[in-house]
Amino acid sequence: MTLLDFLGFLSKEEMIDIGNLKTDSDYGFENRLKIQKYVYLAMECYDLDLNYPYSVHLFGPYSRKLSKDYYDLNTNNVAIVTNLPAFKKDEFLLALKGKSSGWLEVAGMIIFETNRHKSMPELEYIYWVKPSYSPEFIDSVYVDMCNLNIV
Repeated sequence: MTLLDFLGFLSKEEMIDIGNLKTDSDYGFENRLKIQKYVYLAMECYDLDLNYPYSVHLFGPYSRKLSKDYYDLNTNNVAIVTNLPAFKKDEFLLALKGKSSGWLEVAGMIIFETNRHKSMPELEYIYWVKPSYSPEFIDSVYVDMCNLNIV
C-alpha cells in the first residue's frame, strides 16, 4: 500500500478533498490536518502499513515525513483503490468517517499519549495540552473512542 492509495481511498469515501490538498487556505489546511490524523489513527488502530514517524505538534500527532510526501505527490491521477491489504477499512470507516477535525485531533492526542505511557492517558493532561477544546468535548471524544474500542 502506498500513501497515494490511502489518499485515493479517503477521497473516494469523501473524507478529504484531494483536489484542495495543497491549497493555501483554511480548507486546504483542514484537509492536511485530517490526512495527518487519519494516517496516524489508521496506523495505530487499524493496521495501516505506512510506517510514518510521528511526534507531538501544535495540532496533535504530526509527521514531517508524511507532510513532505503528500506535498510531493502528483494527486491529479489518483486511482480509486478498494482493496487495501492488511487494513481494517470497515472498522476505520465506522469509527472515523464524519468526525470533525477537532475530534480527530483530540483522538490522535489520546492515542499518542496512551502509546507513549503504555497506559490510559490522564485526561487532565489532554485538557492542558489542548486548551482550545473544553474538558467536556475531550471527555466526549474519549467516551466515543471507548465505545468504538479504539482505546
